[in-house]
Order: sequence, then C-alpha cells, then structure tokens
Amino acid sequence: MRLRTIFRRFTLAMIFPLVMLASRVSAQGDNKAAPGVAPTFAFPRDAGLHDVKADYGAKGDGVTDDTAALQKAFSDWSNKHMEIVYLPAGTYLVSDHLSFYEWIFVQGAGHDRVTIKLKDRCAGFQDPAKAKAVVGTLPVNHGDQMNMNFSTHLLGVTIDTGKGNPGAIGIEFMSHNGGGMEDVAIRSGDGSGVLASTCGPVARDRPSAGGFRSLASTPAWRPPPRSIARSSRISP
Repeated sequence: MRLRTIFRRFTLAMIFPLVMLASRVSAQGDNKAAPGVAPTFAFPRDAGLHDVKADYGAKGDGVTDDTAALQKAFSDWSNKHMEIVYLPAGTYLVSDHLSFYEWIFVQGAGHDRVTIKLKDRCAGFQDPAKAKAVVGTLPVNHGDQMNMNFSTHLLGVTIDTGKGNPGAIGIEFMSHNGGGMEDVAIRSGDGSGVLASTCGPVARDRPSAGGFRSLASTPAWRPPPRSIARSSRISP
C-alpha cells in the first residue's frame, strides 16, 4: 500500500471522532428550536469509508437478510489499522452473530437511524443456557489473551434482539487501548433476551438499554471529570 494511502487513512481515523463531535455539537445548536430533531451525518465518497450499502450490497430495508454483507465488511476491515465501516440509515436484518475486532471503527448514522435487528424467533438464539450475542468484538485467535483487542469502536447504532429470542445477548464488547462505544442503544422487542451488554475496560458514551429480563454490564473505565469524553453506565 502506498505511503500516501496509509497516511490518509490514519489521518481520517484520528480526526473522525472530532469531526463527529463537532457535527453533533453544531447540529444540537441548530436544533434548539426543534426539540427531538437529531443531527444527520454525510460523508463524501472519497473519504475512505467502507459503506456497507454502496460497497457491500447491504439493503438495510428491514426485510432482506443482511448478515453476509455486514460480516463481509467487518471481516475485510478488522485488524487493518484504523479502518472505518459505515452503516447508512436503515434497519439491517440479521440471522446470525456478527463480529469485528481490532483497529476498526464501525460507525452508524445515529442510534435513532441505524438498527441491527435479529430476526424474530431466530434459530441459534433459542437457548438461554447457550446464549449468543447478536454483535461481538471478543478477540479472535488470541486464546486466553483477552487484552489483545486494540482500538475497537462501535458508534451510532441500535442493537435489537427482536422477539422470541430467549438466548440472545445484545452485544459482547471488548476493547483496549482507545476503544469504546458511543451513542449505542440495545433493546429487546419482548424482554426475552438474556443480557443487554458485557464490556471490557473501555469508555462508554451515552449508551442505553432496555426491555431485557436480565441486564448486566461489567464496569467500564471512567475518564477524569475534566476529560472531553463522557461515560455512563447502562441502566434498564
């Protein structure tokens, strides 16, 4: 890969969270006269993002099974050093576990605009004794070295475990060295999910979860009070 391309991707990954923060602050200011109107995000095609619709054929229509398209995007860009997989607005129906890990941003258009939804009464998510996550970032091929999952990020999405899935976990999230969740909602359609979230020592900013019979979250790292970042605990 040419040095210029590497530099562009690294720079984009570094400034991306700041751009999102600035856009959100600006939009919040613009929306003062219209409470409840959420900010929108748009990116140029040459920004270096990997769009799951444009580049991988995901539909996001709430009807088509997008499992294969999403997993292909996540697999292609996991552990590639600060790549960004972008989910435009839509409901992405899935029928199996999705995973991504290490040096990756999975960025949605906002938790109120992007939903990854498990199919109702989905096979493989029926046994609470063998619960399985809809989305997971646990390390791959690292054995018992659970800290080997650097800079994994999930932003701007809702994870929905659907209905009739008593063995579903909303998300299993693990990251170190800069990873975190921001603007992520986790919900159950009928309360039959086992867990909303399990997290490693990462920063969490404005997560929410609800509708689960059992709700658990391991402690997340909390930044100093004067830090720009803000974190909060998930609550039912």
